[in-house]
Amino acid sequence: MTAAPRLTVVVAAMALQVAVLVGRAADAPPVLQVPLGVAYVFAVPGFALVGLLRLADPLAEAALSIAVGVAVGIAVSQGLVWWGRYTGGLALGVLTVVATAGLGAQLVGLVAAWSPGPSSRRP
Repeated sequence: MTAAPRLTVVVAAMALQVAVLVGRAADAPPVLQVPLGVAYVFAVPGFALVGLLRLADPLAEAALSIAVGVAVGIAVSQGLVWWGRYTGGLALGVLTVVATAGLGAQLVGLVAAWSPGPSSRRP
């Protein structure tokens, strides 16, 4: 995936993350929270981590992102259950931290790739 489509996907993932957090904070009805939450867990944490690999095949990246997103969601939930601290809000918070770190790293990489290097500046 080239830089422009990747930037679009990163921004869309960030927008979905904000929508889920706003829906949770505003105590939106479950008919809105559940589809957003499921889409978020399936797409965003996995893409945040798999996107760092910069795979050449977009279909493989999408499939792997879904699998990793589900695995991360299960691992976070299971860990919180084992510690006796599971709540939906806490699980969402941990997933949000993971996703924000991965998406932020991708965004920094994209900005660095687009910005001119020190060799292109003339005194």
